[in-house]
Parts: sequence; structure tokens; C-alpha cells
Amino acid sequence: MRKIRNFGATVACIALTSLTLGNSAVYAADPDPVSKERPYLRTEGERVFLNFLNRDMDQVKLRVVDATGRILYTEVIKDELIIEKSFNFENAFEGTYRIVIISSGEKFVKKIRIS
Repeated sequence: MRKIRNFGATVACIALTSLTLGNSAVYAADPDPVSKERPYLRTEGERVFLNFLNRDMDQVKLRVVDATGRILYTEVIKDELIIEKSFNFENAFEGTYRIVIISSGEKFVKKIRIS
């Protein structure tokens, strides 16, 4: 009997959507899970490559900021599904830089250290 209770508790913890039909209940997985696409940033040497799937076709703001907070590069991209950018830090001064991506009210930051 104890094993059955533990099994029931485990099943109760699984996130399911329930529908009641007459005297019986039907359970199904949530068909619309909440997931946001995150930008993919890849570093090769002193270059950074950005790939971002903008499913909602929202406005996307890109910035490169230095350690003192100065904005060195800014761009606003509208109505693009796939955003691809390359940032070249080969001739940059030593220091820390941030690549900032703002989309749908969310902010993503990648720090780059040039030495």
C-alpha cells in the first residue's frame, strides 16, 4: 500500500492539464509550454557571433558597451525572423565589453574580456 501512495504523490507532482467529462477526468500534457528563445552567442578568438530566432518578430535592440558604460555600438532591428551578427574585437583596447540584447522586455548580456 505504501508504494501505491508514493506513486500517486509522484503522479500528482507532474504538471498536467485536466478536463472533466461526466464522472471521469482526462489528463493531457500542456499543449502550449512557455518557452522563450534565447540568443546564441559564440566566441572564436576575439570575435563574437550572435544568432537569434525572433519568432514574435519583435523589435530587438543590440548594444556593445565598454567597462565605463559608454555605448560603442547600437542597432535596432525590426521585423526580422532570424538575426545574425558578428562583432570583431580584434582591434579593441584591453578591457571588458558587454554585448547587450534586449527583446520583448528581456535583457541578455554577454561579457567579453580583451587582454
